[in-house]
Amino acid sequence: MPARNDTDEEGDKPPENNSVLRRYDVRFLKLGYFSIVDEEINREKKKKEPMGREKTPSPIDLLDAFCTPVLLVRAKKHRIPVCDFHITTKADFKLPAVVYPMNPFMYAPSVVRDRKSAEDALNSLSRNHTYPVCVEEMNGNFTRAIVMYGNTRYEKHQKITHKLWEMLGIPVFIAYFMETREDIFLSGIAPLDYNKIKRSLSYFKENMRIR
Repeated sequence: MPARNDTDEEGDKPPENNSVLRRYDVRFLKLGYFSIVDEEINREKKKKEPMGREKTPSPIDLLDAFCTPVLLVRAKKHRIPVCDFHITTKADFKLPAVVYPMNPFMYAPSVVRDRKSAEDALNSLSRNHTYPVCVEEMNGNFTRAIVMYGNTRYEKHQKITHKLWEMLGIPVFIAYFMETREDIFLSGIAPLDYNKIKRSLSYFKENMRIR
């Protein structure tokens, strides 16, 4: 599929609201439907919770959240420490590394430690070189945590996950982190499988007060 850009006809332009990387927007395949939904939602009267938060994240917020480069740019603007990244179509990046897909069909990252696994990850996550990938140098301990309403099991992650909840309003997801001796950095996030949600929910009900 040929790349779209800002010179396309007016009806083909990606929506400008909340799109950080609009000029290089790899989310365009998804936005054809979700931008229409977002417009319909905005036409209705917004329903608020008692604390003033919208009950449902906008479709644009969801798409931005699960496109790693867009997420990290937005998070940095909200003063969340994030991993450095670059976007590439080649497997010649420095190893070890964490590779995130940027295609519309995959979300989970791959950790690669040698050139063969880097090439395999690139072929898979790029859908045979149809899409670029997002690469982060692995300069610490790569960890993950289930997040529910900004809370995790691990206190060390709470500062970041509370800010993600305030920024995105997404109630449940997996967050990935790069942990060094000095700090913890946001690496990315991904949707959470339904069965894992059920298993985790009982823990959060018993051990945490949802914010």
